[in-house]
Amino acid sequence: MRQIRYLDRRVLYGKSESGYKSESKIKASNHEEAYRDSRSQRPSIMVAIDVAYTAPINPAGVEPTISGAQAWAGLARKARLPQEFVPVVDVCDIHWDTEDAVACTVKFKDGDAVAHERVIHEICRLRPPYRLDYEIMDGSKATNIISTGPGLNGENELFLTFVFSWVHPDLTIGDDRIKQIELQHKEVTRNQSNS
Repeated sequence: MRQIRYLDRRVLYGKSESGYKSESKIKASNHEEAYRDSRSQRPSIMVAIDVAYTAPINPAGVEPTISGAQAWAGLARKARLPQEFVPVVDVCDIHWDTEDAVACTVKFKDGDAVAHERVIHEICRLRPPYRLDYEIMDGSKATNIISTGPGLNGENELFLTFVFSWVHPDLTIGDDRIKQIELQHKEVTRNQSNS
């Protein structure tokens, strides 16, 4: 159901409500049919694997020190140019870009370990000055959060947390592959966080 709601919202992005009313009703109706059809074809419980990882933005002994504003500027740039920040990203094709959201297709390099499909379609919502929220077309989600707290460098150290929820329609509760896939997700998340 999350995916269908996501598709319905995409119909309205970047369009005026008056210019899109009749088309959105038609598309919503088509999505309702697709949802009813898809419910009979998929398992009743879909598996999502959740992983989180936090890293200091300014590790001890690393210069120069990055401010909160600089960290946010980096996240905003990452939303539009992920290949500069995530080594496994090959290309990012932007479909539209506004002040607070970016819709794109991300293609990953062959042979690199990724925790999902090689090509994903996503919308990234920018929530300055601390957060990026990614909605991936398959229903998966990701969030990047800048926070402060006590650390090796003092009370107000900056941290960057990556939170992922990867949907796996091919898995069911109790599947023997879940633990192995979860370990792969953790490794990919740790590698991304440290790049």
